[in-house]
Amino acid sequence: MQEQQEQHSRRYIWGASGSGLSQYAWEMAEHTGAAWVGNDAAAHISLLRATVEQELAFGMEQLAIPRDEMFARIAEAAEQWGLVSLLQRDPASLSTGQTRRVAIASALLVQPSGLVLDCPLDGCDTDAQATLAQVMSTFDGEISICDRRWTVLADDAKSFEYRGGELHPMQPPRPQLQQGSYLPLGQGEDGSVHDNDVVLEQMIVRRGERKAGRRAGRRVGRRVGSGGERGAAPTFALGPVSLRFPAGAITHLRGANGCGKTTLMLAAAGLIPHEGQVHAPTIGWVPTAMDQAFSQPSALREVSLGSDQAHAEAALAWCGLEEVAQLHPLDLPSSQRRLLAFACAIVRGPGAIFLDEPTVGLDTSGIEQLAVLMQRFVQGRWHEHLRERGLDVLHEGLPSVVWSCHEQDFAHISDFVVDLPLS
Repeated sequence: MQEQQEQHSRRYIWGASGSGLSQYAWEMAEHTGAAWVGNDAAAHISLLRATVEQELAFGMEQLAIPRDEMFARIAEAAEQWGLVSLLQRDPASLSTGQTRRVAIASALLVQPSGLVLDCPLDGCDTDAQATLAQVMSTFDGEISICDRRWTVLADDAKSFEYRGGELHPMQPPRPQLQQGSYLPLGQGEDGSVHDNDVVLEQMIVRRGERKAGRRAGRRVGRRVGSGGERGAAPTFALGPVSLRFPAGAITHLRGANGCGKTTLMLAAAGLIPHEGQVHAPTIGWVPTAMDQAFSQPSALREVSLGSDQAHAEAALAWCGLEEVAQLHPLDLPSSQRRLLAFACAIVRGPGAIFLDEPTVGLDTSGIEQLAVLMQRFVQGRWHEHLRERGLDVLHEGLPSVVWSCHEQDFAHISDFVVDLPLS
């Protein structure tokens, strides 16, 4: 591994998607003995423990840290990272941002001499971002932050671009984005109703209700690492929610980690059970965990799934992916995989698309490209593109776009914003 040694307590290393930066980050941690948290935070959850509390103890158990000291460290970390209310939750039931909090907190609990973080703000809300910044300011050791683009963590660090297997001193560029009006949902509308509006009426979603006779594992205070029978997470209830997401507009669904943004979108799209009424056109879905959604041996066949080759070829070209049509989806750099997931969602010309944290995995050019695609889609350009080629669309009229995102600079491409409070 080639590495330029710099005497600086905090480095920000950025590189385009596909540059090999994530591999470099892992090798750097292996070489220096630093704690490493990769860009897939869920991969750092052992799934060997039934609760978040036990998961936080896992690394310290391997180091034979005395029990009383473990208790103290966990209590302090839970308070610092906003995990107190989650300690008895099943780690597998956490949101993307909550999972990243647990992964980073677990790495810090073993008190490493160095820290390597790969895309540490992916999925994190503003509170988690502030906590990470505060933790890094007091960390007594070398910190290397690796990311695909500029984030707020670059501001107080010495920056390098990772390119061609080497580090080059350079500041990361900021994406150039066309801003929307970003008005509170409902403000500035004329009140008219359109076919492609997504309307929620008193929608309630209940998830993770415990089953009788099951338990989620004993508390760490009784016996650290006791297996316990993994039960469902404590009940999570969302709603009642009544909202109208207007056609012809991008609406940013804003809220803290764990408030239910993903749950709301899944229910509105008909992917999980709910109470109340949902009136919506066919909805295309772009999940955060895009890689788990891919099942075909090529990008073309992936987009063709549920459609046909003509629509798929048009979608790939419209998203700038025609050159990778015959490649396996998982062989693509993360930015192209994210755009491929977008192509899958729009391929048949749906009346709406929902995107859950779509900035995860994108580099600077990918951010810019996705913003343009979202704005063109909501203007009806994709539907026009299909019709000009003699291809059918699922819905006529301007479509709607609903999405979640914690990056405020990027979120401002939206026309409207609505806050979802913590449930």
